[in-house]
Amino acid sequence: MTTGPYHYCRNPLYATIILLVIPGLALVVNSWLVLTASLVGYIAFK
Repeated sequence: MTTGPYHYCRNPLYATIILLVIPGLALVVNSWLVLTASLVGYIAFK
């Protein structure tokens, strides 16, 4: 695939979890550790 979300990430569901769900959870629980997990996940899948 050369267009759409598959152009950036092979599995857009993982990208959604890493970029939206985990940071949202970090805001809910007010934890920098959870936010750091999102950054680590982004770097691992990049």
